[in-house]
Amino acid sequence: ALFGEELSGDGYFDENTHEEQLSFSIVLKSGRTLQQFRGHGGSVSAVAYLRSSGDSSDAVVSGAADGTVRVWDPRSAETVSTFSPPKALATLERRAVADKERAVVAMLQQPGSESKFFVVDKSPTAVLADLRTGVAVAAFSSRDEPAKPPSEAAHALRKPGCDFVAAALSRPRGDYLYCLGEDKVLYCFHVQSAALDRCCPIDDAKDVVGLAVHPHRNVVASFG
Repeated sequence: ALFGEELSGDGYFDENTHEEQLSFSIVLKSGRTLQQFRGHGGSVSAVAYLRSSGDSSDAVVSGAADGTVRVWDPRSAETVSTFSPPKALATLERRAVADKERAVVAMLQQPGSESKFFVVDKSPTAVLADLRTGVAVAAFSSRDEPAKPPSEAAHALRKPGCDFVAAALSRPRGDYLYCLGEDKVLYCFHVQSAALDRCCPIDDAKDVVGLAVHPHRNVVASFG
């Protein structure tokens, strides 16, 4: 799989899942592999590059089906830290840790922030966390009640507490987080308040694997 995240215009991320070796690489446009990162126990679903900030050096972050997000040193390809959404959520909400890790389905960088990401795993709750510190700062749940009453179609489909299967951020400012539930309902969260704003039904969402947002209009597309 080829990811759209460019590296200073000179390369891209490439995911490899040959046999038991699950990894991803930084590949230059010339075709030469610059670095390969190994360590996830499941297929890699998202990759991003963190630019240096203050005392922090550059880093690569990745999310995978093993339920973890890893922060890597781009030069040595060594794991710097590992982030677990269930553990971060347990610390944020002071509750017991989930009994198992769940596959990460989306990892979205918050606009204007170099280290804060929305991490969405296959669970009812997405988290906004600083991946350099491993601290979660907000949570977004399908159990929440929407501020705006849902339509009859959304109300009929909605199953509070259902798992999320895909996610996207509004553009360009990232004011809204869109999470698609297994119940075929799109959950629209207001990022600043972490409140569920509304729920919208998604037609033919059975095989959806991702969401995309128009860069200038309030339009969300699903694909699968």
